Amino acid sequence: MHAVRSSLTLVALSLAAAASAQPVSTPPDTAQPFASPGAAFSSPFLSTVEVGLTGGYAAGGSIQVTVSRADLLGPLGVRLSLGRSGSDPSPVGGQQAHLTLLTYGLDATYNFGQPVPGVATSVYGGPRYGQLILRPDGSGDPSNEANAGALGLGVGAQVGYLLTNAFSFIAELGLDQYLGTAKAVSQAAPERPGTVFKALLGVKYRF
Repeated sequence: MHAVRSSLTLVALSLAAAASAQPVSTPPDTAQPFASPGAAFSSPFLSTVEVGLTGGYAAGGSIQVTVSRADLLGPLGVRLSLGRSGSDPSPVGGQQAHLTLLTYGLDATYNFGQPVPGVATSVYGGPRYGQLILRPDGSGDPSNEANAGALGLGVGAQVGYLLTNAFSFIAELGLDQYLGTAKAVSQAAPERPGTVFKALLGVKYRF
């Protein structure tokens, strides 16, 4: 009996030594394969393009459309804007007339990020071109229109409340100052636009 126990002990020690001598197996590579080029592809440019639509006051009732990229170079960006403002008929040159202001803008922007979580802030500034159109009240004939254009500068600030990662509610305050003498585009042109204060509310969508 003692010999049997000794034999079993020797067998167990031999199996343990053989097991410890086996090389440690490495788990197979679990790295995920590269996704296909078309999977979840997003253009770096389009991912930061923003389109805004606002309305409010700017020398009368106003609507403005903007296209911007907020992070062109770090916090610096660029914005294109097109605005249209109109007012109720008022006396101009002895007659009642509607005045319409078309504004074209190219701005540099600076993004401050979110000083308060969910609230994004930025400032902007750049050149303007304003076209002031005078249309006699009751006249539907375009030949009776008079208009003038002037160059200027504009500055402003925008605050956005993030409703989702892509959609936000925005408020904007700005000031445009048109410089020099108006360039007449037609006869009997009105005066240059002058100083225009803007207060706008609207929405912005980030692609």
